This record gives sequence, structure tokens and C-alpha cells, in this order.
Amino acid sequence: MGAPKGNQYAVGNPGGGRPSVYDPSFCKIAKTIAELGGVDRDIAEALGISEQTVVGWKLRHKDFFNALRVSKETADERVKQGLYKRAIGFHYEAEKIAINAEGEVTRAETLVYVPPDPGAALKWLAARQSAEWREKQELELTATVQVQEIRRVVLSFDNPDASGLRTITEADKV
Repeated sequence: MGAPKGNQYAVGNPGGGRPSVYDPSFCKIAKTIAELGGVDRDIAEALGISEQTVVGWKLRHKDFFNALRVSKETADERVKQGLYKRAIGFHYEAEKIAINAEGEVTRAETLVYVPPDPGAALKWLAARQSAEWREKQELELTATVQVQEIRRVVLSFDNPDASGLRTITEADKV
């Protein structure tokens, strides 16, 4: 059902309701936020809209969708490279600054070694070789049970002895 007659917001908007505030320039803002690791909630907050609106824009505006997809893939790739480096260990250059007793400052370039992180290695392997390295392994167990003799005990209403129980015999299995 369309908007009522006279609704100023429905002009040019066959579905009725308020016109979209979407602007193609939002793609650049959203792309930057996504490249920095932001999620839809962060983009919505920066643009002053709801998270549902961000989702709707991704469905209706191909340029917006592509900007976010590519940017999120870029951020994911940086994280993947960082995780890989942590898994195998790495070196980086740093500057050490020292002050002696006379107050003189000495600067020296140094190479710092970060040893491998077993947790990062496990995460990497779980993602790349999940069948072998995932935390939750699925095992299949099969077993055979052989029952040699089964006896059932039932209440006996016709035998008023102290226990009130009797064993079912072959004659009872009719």
C-alpha cells in the first residue's frame, strides 16, 4: 500500500515513507572504517544511521556493497598476515634510547625478535587444516554388545511373599 495522498515524503518514493539519506560519498567513509577493522555497527555510528540501514544500503547500492566487501577483505588479509607472522616468529627494527648519568641521550637502531606464539600457530592451523587441527574433533565410535542372558523381574500380584517379585520364565513369554 502506498503512502497517503499529500504525504510530502512520498513524492518520487513509490513505497511511501521517508526518502533515503544515502549519498555515494558515504562509500569512501565506510571503506575507510572497514579497512581499519570496523564492522557495520561502527559504520552506522559514523554515518549517523542504524545498522539495519547499512545492511539495506548494501543490498540496494552495489557501489556501497563493493566498497565494504573489498575493504573488509583487505582488513582480514592484514590480520591473516599478522597472525601468520605471530605463528612463525618475526624480527622488526626498533630504536632504543638510553640516558647516561650525565644526561646524554644515546639512540641506537636494534633488531628485535618476537618468538613464535603457539596460540597463533594453533589458530592458523585450525583455519587452514581444520580436519586435523580444529579444537573440537569429531570421532566415530562403534561398538557391539552381546547379551547372553536377560532376566526380567516384575511385581507379582498373585504371589504375596515378602519381596513381591518373581522372575519371568520362558512359560511367561507368550
